[in-house]
Amino acid sequence: MKIRLERVDGTAAGSPIEASRFPFTLGQAKSCDLQIVAKGVWDTHLILDNAGEKGITATPISDALIMINGVSQGKTVRLKAVSYTHLRAHETREDLVCRLLLEK
Repeated sequence: MKIRLERVDGTAAGSPIEASRFPFTLGQAKSCDLQIVAKGVWDTHLILDNAGEKGITATPISDALIMINGVSQGKTVRLKAVSYTHLRAHETREDLVCRLLLEK
């Protein structure tokens, strides 16, 4: 399975990123697979991982929060291969920084 991510904020908006190697990290740190320097994003904010037949999991790190399709999550969530899943850096709806599309 692979994931197509799209930045929706800042100068990188609209730039597609493909994740096919896991785990895939998102956050402000330069060591992250996708560096997102934005308000509310932690150094390592989120890890996407391939859970085999169970699909892709999204795990916020430490006390980080993510929004998945409008629902705040603070624990590991299994993502389904559906249309766009919106990932927000934290609880507010205004701070959408990235969205992803799971592809089979």
